[in-house]
Amino acid sequence: MTGLVFALVAGSALFSSCGGGGSFFVDYDECPRRCVDLFGPEAAGVVRAGRRCECRINGQAIAKVDKAFPKREPPAPAGICGDDGRNYRSSDEAMSSGVRALHAGFCGGCSTKQDINVYRRTRKELTRHTTRCALNYLFVGRENARACLNRGVGFTQACTECWLDNIACTIDHCFETCFRYRMQSHAANNAEGHKLNECLACDEMHCGTPFIRCAGANRRRSGIASDIDRPGSQIWRAPAPSSDASVQGR
Repeated sequence: MTGLVFALVAGSALFSSCGGGGSFFVDYDECPRRCVDLFGPEAAGVVRAGRRCECRINGQAIAKVDKAFPKREPPAPAGICGDDGRNYRSSDEAMSSGVRALHAGFCGGCSTKQDINVYRRTRKELTRHTTRCALNYLFVGRENARACLNRGVGFTQACTECWLDNIACTIDHCFETCFRYRMQSHAANNAEGHKLNECLACDEMHCGTPFIRCAGANRRRSGIASDIDRPGSQIWRAPAPSSDASVQGR
C-alpha cells in the first residue's frame, strides 16, 4: 500500500461497526495477526472480551494486548532484498555478491520476480481490483476474496495471503472511515497533492506496518509508480551503488 484500499465499502446495517472499528458480526482474525506481529510466528492469539486479545505460545498465555494495531507509520526499509531471496545491507553489498537488488527493504512473501512483475503489470489498476476483492471478503468471506485475487491479479500464494491479511486488517480498523468517505461520493485515491484519502490513510496508519513485514515488497519499494500518487522521493530508484532511497508504506 499502500497496496490495498478499502475505499469502496458499500454500507450495510448488517456490518455496522462496533467499539470504534471492525464489524459486529464478523471476526477478521485480528488477534492472531496482532500476536504474531508482537511475538513472532510461534504466537497464537484468541479474542477476549471487547477489543482485547490473549497471546499464547505453545498453549501458554504470555500477554493480553489491545486487538487494534497501534497507529504507526510503516517502517523505512532496512537494507535490500536480492533477487536470490536473501537480505543485504545495501545495493552495493548485493552487487558485490553478484546479486541484483530486487527491491528496497528486507524480503517477504511478495519478494519474488513473479510478484514484482504483477505489481508492474497492474500498477494502474491494482488498487481498484483489490477493492473489489475486499468487498468479497467483507460480504462473502476470505476464500472468495482469495479466488478474486487469484483470478484477477496472479500473486504467488504467499503474497496473496499477505494481501488477504491486509484486507482483513483494513476492514477491522477502517470500516467506519472508509464507509463515511465512500458515502461522501469520493472515489479518488488522493486528496490534494500527494495526500492520501481518508480511507487509504487509515489503512496505511493501522495496517501498513504488518503488511510490509509480511510482504516485503510493495510497489514503491519495487520502484513502481502506481495508481496512488506518491512523491517521487518515496519511490525506490533501482539500484545505483550507495543510493538506497528511503521509502515507506505500501
